[in-house]
Amino acid sequence: AFRLPDNAIRISMIGGPGSAAGWHSHGSTVQMNVHGRKRWFLYPLDRYPPGDGPGGGFSLTDWICLVYPTLKPEDRPVECILEAGDA
Repeated sequence: AFRLPDNAIRISMIGGPGSAAGWHSHGSTVQMNVHGRKRWFLYPLDRYPPGDGPGGGFSLTDWICLVYPTLKPEDRPVECILEAGDA
């Protein structure tokens, strides 16, 4: 069975349709989705998403609407969707 390490930090997030967390990176994590879906956009750690960079850029919601549709295939992130019950 899965057991959280003793030094694990537990974070719970709740968001409605269209809500988003801004671009960020972090160490190893376990993500679990109880309800709904979570869409991931993944870029290499050494690369900023187009339209973003030091000091910030677009909100993620604006980035999806304004920047993402204009990206060439080689500039697009790897995407995945976490569904309810996935871990």
